[in-house]
Amino acid sequence: LCPQNWRVEQSSKGRRLIVLIEQELHLQRLRPSDNAHYRSGEEHICLPGTRKDLLSRLMRWVTGSPEVFLQSFWLYGVAGSGKSSTANTIALRVEEETGLDLSCYFCKRDDEYLSKPANVLPTLAYRIAQYYTSYRTALVNLVCSREGAGLATADITKQFRLLFEELLPRTSVPLRSHVIVIDALDECGSAADQEKLATCFLSL
Repeated sequence: LCPQNWRVEQSSKGRRLIVLIEQELHLQRLRPSDNAHYRSGEEHICLPGTRKDLLSRLMRWVTGSPEVFLQSFWLYGVAGSGKSSTANTIALRVEEETGLDLSCYFCKRDDEYLSKPANVLPTLAYRIAQYYTSYRTALVNLVCSREGAGLATADITKQFRLLFEELLPRTSVPLRSHVIVIDALDECGSAADQEKLATCFLSL
């Protein structure tokens, strides 16, 4: 490139960077958490050679094998049965073994942020916005609007309606290639809050 074209290219990159920074500042109004992501340390994932059948079935579901056609996969069991280890393992494998996008929310009863139901959907929306420009732009417009003001503390039903039900159809988010992993929902809020969130996830 000649110097003149180089300056134009640099200027264009600079403007894009400024836009991204401005968008990020607006998206922080959702109060997303970095700590909600999965944990990849050896102490958090399944031991080598364990839960092979379950992990294989989950990965077939993730990759959309013909025999596994459900949109949602609900894994349940008694406390201490390894659900969190399985969730961490699947999230890790999605990132390492597939070309799919990933958003996670790992609830935690003894964490002030991760135990609050109102933080789940805004954090997931923020994560999705990191992958898709059209959704990111629409989400920024939403949080800057009068209707989107205070979304970080709004009722779960309102959050889901604005962030997902209304926003996703207007953008080019390919949900079939985006995996959402939620763990320990029973450690997040009241039973009523958990039921609301579960209903939201199952309707995506």
